[in-house]
This record gives sequence, C-alpha cells and structure tokens, in this order.
Amino acid sequence: MRPRSLSLVVPTLVLSAGLAGAQSQWSVQYTQTGNISLGIDATDANHCWIAGGTDGIGPHVGRTVDGGQTWDWVFTDPNIGLLLLDVEMVNNNVGYMGGVSVFGPGAAKTTDGGTTWTPMDPKPGAQFTSAWSDFYALDEDHLWVAGFAGGFAGSPDGVSISTDGGSSFQFVESNSGAYAKSVFFVDENVGYLASGEFPNDDGTGQFLGVIQKSTDGGASWTTQYTTNYTTYWMHFVDEQNGWVAADGDTNSIICHTSDGGATWEEQSLPNDTDLHMASVQMFDANHGWAVGWRPGGVNPIISLYETFNGGTNWNPDPFNAPYGPVQLAMVDEHTGWTVGANNMQVGGIMKYSGGSSCPDPLAYCAASSNSTGASSDMDWLGTTSVAANDLTLQAHNLPSSQFGIFFYGANQVAVPFGNGTRCVGGSLYRLTPVSTGGSGEAQFALDVTSPPAPLGQIDSGETWNFQFWYRDPLDGGANFNLSDGLEVTFCP
Repeated sequence: MRPRSLSLVVPTLVLSAGLAGAQSQWSVQYTQTGNISLGIDATDANHCWIAGGTDGIGPHVGRTVDGGQTWDWVFTDPNIGLLLLDVEMVNNNVGYMGGVSVFGPGAAKTTDGGTTWTPMDPKPGAQFTSAWSDFYALDEDHLWVAGFAGGFAGSPDGVSISTDGGSSFQFVESNSGAYAKSVFFVDENVGYLASGEFPNDDGTGQFLGVIQKSTDGGASWTTQYTTNYTTYWMHFVDEQNGWVAADGDTNSIICHTSDGGATWEEQSLPNDTDLHMASVQMFDANHGWAVGWRPGGVNPIISLYETFNGGTNWNPDPFNAPYGPVQLAMVDEHTGWTVGANNMQVGGIMKYSGGSSCPDPLAYCAASSNSTGASSDMDWLGTTSVAANDLTLQAHNLPSSQFGIFFYGANQVAVPFGNGTRCVGGSLYRLTPVSTGGSGEAQFALDVTSPPAPLGQIDSGETWNFQFWYRDPLDGGANFNLSDGLEVTFCP
C-alpha cells in the first residue's frame, strides 16, 4: 500500500489522454468542444461507445448505433465520478464504465446499451479516492477492473473481480509497486495485468512497467516481467500471444510474448523520438494496430502503427490530426475507432474504414509427380506485407541434392514444360538459384526492395504468381520438373 493524493493521480491520467496514431484510411469523424475523450469500445461496425469528461470534470458517455454517422451523449450522474477513463461493452446492451472519483463508487453498469447507468462499486466500503483505469468483461458474469481505491492513509493498486456481473466484487492487491493500468483475461482463469508509473513533475519517481499473470481468475498475481518503460494497455489473442504498449523517457516500445509471458521481447518502433505509445490491439498473431502520440506544438499529434508480422515490423501510418487518442476499438481488419482530445479542450473521434489486411497466398495449377513419387508443392513463411518484407518462398517434395530456381510473373497459365507444367506466364523474373539439400526442400527469402529486373518490382496491391523449377535427372525425360503455382497478393 502506497500513500497517494488525488492531485497526483488526476494529472497522470489526463496526461495519458494525449496519445494517438493513424493511417490514410483513418479520418476524423466527430469533434466536440469541451469534451475529453479517453475510453472507447465497439461491438460491431455500427455500435461504438466512448467515455470521458465534459469541461474537464463531469463524466460523459457517447454512443453511435449507425457506424458513427450520428452520436448521442449520455451525461451520467456526477456522483459516479469526476472523469471516465474506460468503457467496456459485453454486447450491444450490457456494459461497464468508470474512472476517477472522490467519495463516489467510480463505476457504473448499463443493461440498455448506455441509455441509463446504475452506480457500481468495484471496491465496496468507505473510501476517499478511486481511479478505475481499465475494465475487462469476458462475458455478462465475469468482470475484472484494474485500478485503485483507498482512504487518506493510502490507496492500494490491484484488480477487482466479479463473477456475477458486477453485483459483488473481491479486490486483490497486485503488490507490483506501480499503478494498475490494464487487465486482460483470455478465459475465466488465465489473465494478465500491466502496471506502470513515471516520474513526477518534481523529478521524483521513475519509469517503471510491471507485467503480471494470474492462473486463478485474478485471486493471485505473479510478476513475469519488469521494464524501465511505463506499461499501458495490452491485448492478447490467446494465452500465448500478447502485446503491451509501453512509454519511456525519450521513446516507446511494444512488449511482446509468444509463450504466455514466460519471456518477453521489446519491439522497437520507427521514428520513435518523443513517441508516447498507449494502446495496442491485434486481430491475430500477425496483424494489428498500436496507437500513441508525440508533441506537436500546442497540441499532440497522433501516431498510429500497423503490423503484419506480429510486431517484428511496425509500419507508421501517415494519418495526422491534433489529438491524443489513448485507446483503440478495432471491430475487425476493416473497421475501428480511436478517441482523444487536445489542449484546446476539443475531443475527437477518429474512424478507420477500408482495411488493408494481407490475404494468404493461394495455391493453383496442379504439379506432376517427380522421382520422389510425389508432386512438389509451393508454400510460404512470413507475410505478404511489402513494408514487413519478410516473405519466404518454399517448395516441398523435391529430389535431394539438386538445384532449382524460384521465378515469378504477372499471369497464370498451364503450359506443358519439361516433365511438368509451367503455371506462370508473361514476363518471367528469375530469383537466385538454390539447392534442395539432403531433405529435398527449397526456400528463398524474397527481398521486394531488390527485384531481379526493374519491371519485376513488387508493390503493395499487386498480385504476382510464383513457381519453382528444379532439376530431376532420376526421373528421365526432360530431366527437370516444376512445382505447382502460388498466387500472392501483396499488401502495405
């Protein structure tokens, strides 16, 4: 338990509102003077909710049921809290919201889509201040709330747990030594908690991030990782794969695990000077978005990044707007929102429409059998993202210790050639020869920045067809054969 005054907490949380990111398919959808928008959630392409404060103090919830064409505002009871930090919707009817409060519960529940809200106390009992920074609902019964609540003597950080839809709670201290900021559960038992703190204006304190894991529904927490970056919102696509946005003194990182938190790597972001990351959301283990902000004079400037390879590469988006979003609400790879505000007390809602998801390569054109008795088939590793540039071509079921060549072209054909079928037509571009080795396998790491000829340059949005030619003297005939074809559509 650490002493903490409200004057320390409120500036910390408001500062976090100055976080942002963006891309060419992002746009400012709605602005409103006097609103600070901090929390956001969406259940589908039509329904989205935002939470924040009006004129700095006075909670509000905004809602759209038509994809953001119109927004209506529910100004909640000020006795619930001073400033809302998060909203979490289980479905189009049931949801939760909460934030900073003095002598109030600091949270509320809706069962009618946000039209009305009923006060809810994640830490029952007399208390002076509370700041509930993140709500995570697995279903209508299971809810976890990260934050703190306490009296004059101190305010313990941790997680409040409800298994009856918010009717009752059990508060568990995290004992992390930092402010509980984000909680995420992949099922009723396994969950993660990110806590962090940063230096005070007087120079005291430090940048600190702590990531903890629970395997008993939040009843206990074990520290997995600490870093000298302040950890904020997190997202897991399953128990093994998770990402956490983290902000440092002069730059930011994304913390990533692929083994359930046993180990963590710190992913770097390009152009990260004075970058302050706040939130990350993934669609799967490869594709997702991260959002942050950087100073821009009077107002913060949005900074959005997209990855197609799990964060090995984070690609900056060119969208530019004077807001500091702090959370993402991506419905799918084609629709999503983020919210923020600026120093002119103007709140902004930004929407993503379109999407640029990387489709999987498609096999086509049947291959003939070779001396192994099987036919060779194409495969791949990595992604089709031009920015990531991490596509590796593969060919299987090949005669061993022979050489071959991957080649590509714009057209698909089916022309007898050697002992097999040539599946690629038009101008052909040959890559560097490779050996099939003792295993009868071949692969080639494609480098889209170095084409074999200028006309073979691969760009985003283009579709190219690949195939593998290989020697096969044991099969007789023409002494060579080919694999099947692989159609690849490249994305940003």
